[in-house]
Parts: sequence; C-alpha cells; structure tokens
Amino acid sequence: MDRNPPGLPLAAGDLGCENPPAMAQLQTLLEAADLDSGEAWRRNEMLQFECDEWKKRLAAEQERRTAMEKSFSWWITFPLRELARMQARLRRSMAKRIARLGKIARQIAIGHRAVDQKANVFLSEDALARALSSEVESFRTKGFLRGPDAPAKARLRAGDVPEIAVYFSASGNYFFQEIALLIHAAFVEAGFRSVLRTEAYGASADSDFHLVVAPHEFFLLGKGSTCFGQSFADRLVFLNTEQPQTKWFQLAKVMFPHVRHVFDMDRQTAAVIRSFGCASSHLPLGHVENFLPYAADADLILGQETEALSPAIRRWRDLDRPLADRPIDISFVGEATPRRSAFFAGLAPLLANYESHLRLMPAGSGPWPARGPEIHRRTRTTAGLSQRSKIVINIHRDQEHYFEWHRLVLMGIWQRALVLTETVTDTPPFVAGEDYIQASLEEMPRLIDYYLRDPKGIQEAERIRNSAFARFKGSCHLPTLMKQLWAPIFQQAD
Repeated sequence: MDRNPPGLPLAAGDLGCENPPAMAQLQTLLEAADLDSGEAWRRNEMLQFECDEWKKRLAAEQERRTAMEKSFSWWITFPLRELARMQARLRRSMAKRIARLGKIARQIAIGHRAVDQKANVFLSEDALARALSSEVESFRTKGFLRGPDAPAKARLRAGDVPEIAVYFSASGNYFFQEIALLIHAAFVEAGFRSVLRTEAYGASADSDFHLVVAPHEFFLLGKGSTCFGQSFADRLVFLNTEQPQTKWFQLAKVMFPHVRHVFDMDRQTAAVIRSFGCASSHLPLGHVENFLPYAADADLILGQETEALSPAIRRWRDLDRPLADRPIDISFVGEATPRRSAFFAGLAPLLANYESHLRLMPAGSGPWPARGPEIHRRTRTTAGLSQRSKIVINIHRDQEHYFEWHRLVLMGIWQRALVLTETVTDTPPFVAGEDYIQASLEEMPRLIDYYLRDPKGIQEAERIRNSAFARFKGSCHLPTLMKQLWAPIFQQAD
C-alpha cells in the first residue's frame, strides 16, 4: 500500500522539520498559488468592468421596454403573459422545494444541522437529536471499525523506532487538518517515523500505531469506518477535539471504550473521558520549530477573508516589533453562535474606533473544509491575521468555560498576540493575568480600551504576550511531550 499517497498535503515530506527540500518545494507551490490568486483577482476586475458594460446595456433595454409597455398592443396581450409567468413561478417553486428537501435529507444523514440558506431556517432540535441518536445507535450496533483486518503486527523491541500514522478527515474542518499536520511534524522532530493520511487512502498497514484526529469527523463524514477492522483496535489512538456539552462529543463518546487510548486538548475533558473508564490523558498541542504553516515571514494571501485589508497590512512583517506596531487592533475567527453574535453586535460602537477583523462563520453551515493545498491557504490566513493583531479575542460558543486551546494558544499565544478571553478553566502551564487576560463580557470593552490606548495598558500587554510566548516554548515543546505521553503506550504494546 502506498504509505505517502500522491496529492496528500505534505505526506511526501516532513513538514516543519529538518527537511529543506520538502519545505522548499512547498514554498514554491505556495508562491505559485499566490500568483494564481493575483491573476484571479485581476480577472475579477476585468469581469467587473464587463459587468458595468452590461448594466449600461440593460438600462438602455429597460428604456426601450418602458416605451413598448405604453403601447396599446402590450395591454391587449397582458393576460396571456401573466398566465405564462405564473406557470414558470410554479415550476421554479417546485424545483426549489425538491432541492431543499434533498439537502435536508443529506444533512440529516450525516448528523449536521440543515440550514435553509435563503430563509435561515434551522431544523428543530428534535430533528437534530433524532439524527444524532440514529448515528450513535448505528455505531453501537454495527461498530465503527467496519474495514478489513490487518495481519498482526510484530511487537516492538527495545531500540525499535515506532511508526505512527496520523489521520484526519478530508471533508472535515481545516483546523483539524492543521492539528494533524502539527502532530505529524512533532513526531518527526521527536525522532519517530510518521506518515500522514486521510480516510480516502485507507489504513497504513505498515504503521505500528494509528492516531485519528477528530474521530467524530473521521468516522462520520467520509469512509473512515471502512479503513480499520477490529484487529486495529489495540493500536488505535484518538485525539478528541470536542467539548463535552456538544452533540459531536456524544457521538465520539460511543467509540472511546473501543480504542487503546484517547488524548484530549483540554485537561478537564480528558478527566471526563477517564471517568467513563477509558484510558485518557491531556495532550497540550505545543510548539514545533519551523512549522511552515505558521511561518511569519509571508504576505497574507488575497482572498475572501483578506480582501478588505489594505496592501500594507497584507505585506506587514513582525520582525520582533513591539505589539503596539501591529496594524490590526482586534481579531476573532469562529462560528457565529447566537451568544457570540449578540456580543459583537453590542461591541460594534467600540469596534468602530479600531482596526478590527472579525470572521464569524454562519452557524450550522457544517465544516470549514480546506482540501488539498487550500489547507495551507486557510491556515496561513488565520495565523497571518493573528500575527498582525494586537488582541486576539475569545468568546465562548455557549455558557461553558472551556479552554479553547486552538484559538487561545495556537492562534493567540504562539502568534505572539495578547489573548483577551472570557473566564476559562485553569489550564497549566498558562496562568491568567500572566499569560492571558480573562474577564467577563461586561468588562471587555473597558479592557480593550485599556490595552490599546492607555500607555500603562500597552506596556502591560507587551509584557504579558512575551511572558506567554516564553512559557509556551519552554513548557509546551510538542516533540518532548510526545515522547513522554507515548512512552507508556509503546511499553504496553511490547
């Protein structure tokens, strides 16, 4: 079986590690993509010009039609034309209804919230609960390991270098793919052998262990359940990424007892999983040297998320400048839950005084996929926005005080921004007030002004973001953490 399939992002090289040819090749691809993007936007300007020309022609045609409608013959044939329009409207209405029903049926089948984009009507919670219950029951009765079995692997001997295959869903959220890339890079830097795969290429039969990132997506969205047979269970490890109060956690929870170990990005959630009787531990996603998707020395790619930014902001470089020099004051990227939308709507008068960049994706619209090279464009854009932001703000999706590791640490502290968040659960090694600022929603407007305008606040923000980054690099070196956390798993397999 091809262990590093062609077309899979970075599977042919060691991302972010000591592999200059692979990084040079990826850099060449990214530069070519940027050129393609620039050409696309130039083409867009030409199309806009042509569109203006057509608008002029349409206006002239409208004048001609207005003159015609004043004629006697036009009024004589009016009933026949109205009848034809009614018939056409009825056909279009029926086609839309059929398409809408098909879309809802497909989304129920995969457990997603279906959205009527035009009317913004969501399925009822009862319908969502029934869809989720059906999927959970399917996993309980049929199992989620429905693929072919593999020959038994020889036990690891002293001195053997284990190989870990890291999997993510090709149809899943881009930030889970990003996490898989980070873990792959950490394994290689730690001295392990690692391959990167999606469900489209099946299981890596030669690998000693199999780590699935975001199992609720991997086994649900694509053909993940056909990758592994029951013989893989003892070598299968999960990285859970979901909060306990979500429906996706309830889906993943059904699978936890049937794998060797479950890692979680959140310390408290790992404790919850252990309370189910499952082997689980906290995996703090940490620093990896030269991780290319987070490279700071790169322009922001021109696209939907960045088209409103000036060329000066897109070309800006940190170069160890003070935080106060960054061109974006406040940024946020996340799902537009009702709670977040209400907060940012109330904050609008304050945000009008600052250079703000808010990216709220429609709730219930499904994963934010980034297939193929697009994952690097999405990740580079999100990280690049944080690298240009003074404050990365964090608002919980609901009332739970979850420590959103990806936004707070990977997109905040790692990118050397000041993190301003709602109250979160204590998560060592980071300390509130020393590495990030936590506050209630009511306190945030005052703190934003303080850290962006008050000279004392500006100095304090500089101290906090430097303290956080130093602690992150010192205490969260991911290759070292991988050696420590995986040692018991390797020993159990001996």
